[in-house]
Amino acid sequence: MTERTGASLADVVIYISNAKSLPYLLVAVTLHSDVVCLSCSSGERIQSGRIRIYLFNNIVLFLQIFYVLPMIRASGKSANNTCEASKMLLGPCRKVIKLPLLEEISEKMSDKQLQYDCELEDAALGKLLLDADVADFYLKLFPQANGTTQLQFNETRTETTLTHTEANDFVSKAVQSWSSRLEEMKTNTSNAAKYGCNFAVEKGFRYTLLCLFS
Repeated sequence: MTERTGASLADVVIYISNAKSLPYLLVAVTLHSDVVCLSCSSGERIQSGRIRIYLFNNIVLFLQIFYVLPMIRASGKSANNTCEASKMLLGPCRKVIKLPLLEEISEKMSDKQLQYDCELEDAALGKLLLDADVADFYLKLFPQANGTTQLQFNETRTETTLTHTEANDFVSKAVQSWSSRLEEMKTNTSNAAKYGCNFAVEKGFRYTLLCLFS
């Protein structure tokens, strides 16, 4: 596999072993532009925002996971709640969603003093993009998501873009729907110390917001 000119870490190709048997699995993840699967006989293109799995038997590809993932995860924490796309496996949350969301959650959880975590933000997008039937594989890519409390909100709309007013309204609805769960996490019985959120527009203009608390 050769890298494309101008490829970013958001377009990175991840290799991981199938724990049960050989050959290995190749997973190509891209959010912004197409990636060419050079391993496929037809040079098939993987469309933006989709994830496909290919069988491989080259151990060299698998070994790259030990170099790619640690490099991406080297700086997961963020003092100012800003996550750099170049240091994430998938990508950051849209600012039009993230900014009002941080404000709403900070207000709701003021007594808890939660830290925002970029690794959890990345993992939240992975959860939205990866199908439920590859849950084990998801946790191999995002081990930080293991044992997290997950709060999700969905709303079907008629367009793919959001104005600031519409984004604020969407976020307010989401946080309001989580009120009871957030209140529970404020109690002494909860050990949640950090969280990260991300957003995706699914098929049929289904707007989905997911927050992971750890």
